[in-house]
Amino acid sequence: ENMASRFEKINPALRAYNLTGLIADFTEMMKRELDYVAEGKNADIFRKNFAGDPDICFPKIYWEYSGSKMLVMEYVEGVRVDDVESIKILGYEPKRYAALGFRAYLKMIFEDGFFHIDPHPGNIFVNTDGKMTFIDLGAIAVIRPERRHTFIKLLLAIVNSDVDAIIENFQKLGVRIDPDDMDE
Repeated sequence: ENMASRFEKINPALRAYNLTGLIADFTEMMKRELDYVAEGKNADIFRKNFAGDPDICFPKIYWEYSGSKMLVMEYVEGVRVDDVESIKILGYEPKRYAALGFRAYLKMIFEDGFFHIDPHPGNIFVNTDGKMTFIDLGAIAVIRPERRHTFIKLLLAIVNSDVDAIIENFQKLGVRIDPDDMDE
């Protein structure tokens, strides 16, 4: 955090990116990522939230074999979501998984307020039965119901390229923008 603070002093334009806040958040996220009990509980919550969805799943946790130092979950047989050729070999249309991922995140963020914040291709698989499976669930975020409405307004402002509404909604979400940095 000290180095980020120094960078912000050397180059004031960097303040708009809040490097010190990003580093503090990253540090906290890494601590949570290494907590296997929390990761297992997250998986249970996601499984419950998506129980009615036939296309998206989360691995079952075997609590009788799991603890703070080890997490045992069901085996996921499939391919990475970015392995287009293997998805085709399995007999599925790769574009389908872009739509499924988008649908999953809309539900996580705007409906459940509980979402996976590490959605890189190594954490998302296409199972041999065609389901999209998310793994590595240690890093999550929670959005309180009252904030979801603001996120929806922010999303609409971005889609409509309404810079004033984008700034207004960022401020409602607690993002502090120094007046000297507003133009940037």
